[in-house]
This record gives sequence, C-alpha cells and structure tokens, in this order.
Amino acid sequence: MSVHKAFVGTYTRRDAEGIYAATFDDETGAFELGYLAAALPNPSYLAQAGNHVYAVLEDEQGEVAALRRDGNTLTLLNRKPSMGSHPCHISVVADRVAVANYSSGSVTLLTRSADGALGDICSVEQHAGHGPNARRQSGPHAHMVYPDPWAKRLFVPDLGCDRLYRYGIERGVLQLEGFTGLPAGAGPRHVVAHPTLRGTYYVINELDNTIVRVAPGNDGRFAVESSVATLPDDAAVASATAALRIHPNGHRLYATNRGADSIVAVTLDRDGAFGSRTLVPTLGEHPRDLTLDPSASWLLAANQDSDTVTVYALEDGLPVNASATTTRVPTPVCILFTHEAHS
Repeated sequence: MSVHKAFVGTYTRRDAEGIYAATFDDETGAFELGYLAAALPNPSYLAQAGNHVYAVLEDEQGEVAALRRDGNTLTLLNRKPSMGSHPCHISVVADRVAVANYSSGSVTLLTRSADGALGDICSVEQHAGHGPNARRQSGPHAHMVYPDPWAKRLFVPDLGCDRLYRYGIERGVLQLEGFTGLPAGAGPRHVVAHPTLRGTYYVINELDNTIVRVAPGNDGRFAVESSVATLPDDAAVASATAALRIHPNGHRLYATNRGADSIVAVTLDRDGAFGSRTLVPTLGEHPRDLTLDPSASWLLAANQDSDTVTVYALEDGLPVNASATTTRVPTPVCILFTHEAHS
C-alpha cells in the first residue's frame, strides 16, 4: 500500500481558490482533499520538475507561476507573463517551461533557473489559420505542449486550425519541424505517445469526438492512419472530448466526454491498432482531466461542473463502474500526482 501526494488545479469559480493538496491511497482508492496549497487565479494545468511545480494562470492576460514544493506545501517563487491569452497547458523540458496559449494560438518557451524560478522568454511561436467551425475555429487555438518521449521535440495540437505541430528544441529555443493536418473540423486537443511503439501517437479531437492514430510514413511525414469514435453511434447528447491518457503497458487509451459525461476506454492491440470500446459514466458533470494513479491501478476523473473527482478501479485495464467513488473538490480541472525526484 502507498499513499500518494497530489495537487489539484482549478478554475477559481464558486468555492475554488487555487491549487489544492490531496492524497490518494492506492490500496483503497480513497482520494482525500486536503487544504489550499496556493491561492492563485485559475491555475488550470500543472506540471512538476523535481521539487518545483509550475502552473498556468488561465486568464486573458495569461501568466505562468513557479512554486517550490515541500511535501504538499507550495511556496510561490514568481510569476511571469505567458505572452498570450488563456494559457491552458504547461510542460517542463530540461531547463525550459513550455506553455500553450489557447485564445491567442501561440506557444511560449521560458527559461527556469536552478532554484526553480521562471526566467526569460526565449521563444514565442504564433500559429495562423482557421477551420470550418465558425464558432470554435475562427483562429488558431494551441491546446497542449506535449514533450515527445521518443525525441527532443514538442507536439502542439491546435484546435483552431486542425493541425498537430511539431517543434524541435535547439539551443534552448523552439524550431518548427512541420505539422500534420487533421480532418477538417476535428479540433485536435491533446496527444499521447504509445509507451512501447516508437513513432506511434494518438490525438484526441474535441469537436468531432474522435481519437486518431498518427505515425510517420516511409517519407518521414506524419499522417493520420485510423480513427475511433469516443461516443456510441446513437449518441444524442451534444458532447465534446477533453483529456486523453494511455496506460503504461500500452493496452488501453482513456478519454473523457463532456456533455455525455462519460469515460471511454479503447483497447489497443500489440501493434497499437484500435480495438473494442468500453464506456462508463463519470458520476459527475463536465469531466475535464483524467489521470492514472502512480500504480496504474486506478483512474481518476475531474468533474469540473459538479465539483467532484470520481475514482475507478481498473480490472484488466478497464474502469469498473461498480467500484466508482466520488469526492467533493471545488471546480477540479487538473490532477497532478507528484514524485519525489529532485530538480
């Protein structure tokens, strides 16, 4: 049995005031909300690097915050502009912090010092373009900065222009490698790499409720190979996908459906091809983030509009609805399990 420490990022609406500390028992599946660890506005996504936690502050004048971690205590080091509007995702790559600015459709790279504080802006990449959905795709909307575990680069899905951008990081700055076009109107949101099949990636599309497999061809260019729907064919409710995760063994993908308020688990075969789907209700409203606990035996969903986190036991990698429990958490958006490594 292990009790894991976690932080929950929120939108500071209703009762939420910032980042909350929590614990999770991987024997019982008990998720317990602790205390307010840092009072910050809209810390909607979090990333860790050793003893430091980084958060986007998702407002029109976007910011990034650096915090020092001591157990489940956070101390603010500094805040820096994200150089864009409504930053929605953050990741750490070596001595850099990468940020996706949703509303302005840009990607920012900042330095970070040995003490964890944020430093100078070293890159800002502005996307351009639009998609056929006039309401949601009138301009670019960078939605994630995903470090490729197989290469020194970042993937950036852009919901507004239906593209998956690839950036190399050379001499500490971003270098555009190219982009892959996704189906028109798909609205790519998040991407994950297969943990054992080099060159295989999966992208979740918010607007058409699909997951697509992307891989490089013989010419080295990335292309969409196949897709699977996240909803049943007879789904009648308006819905939009959110988070995408993959099990460390590579046998299952997990995604959230907001509106349908469900989780879909997609089986992957030994070659990474899509197989059967299993859907379970989230027992809450508007599931945004989804994460596996460090033991990869439990799945947790952050239900933003019902102020709850739902926990599922996994049996053969599939969420068991009968085991699901819910814990009240104010406006949860992101769940970050921490580790004890040092910067």
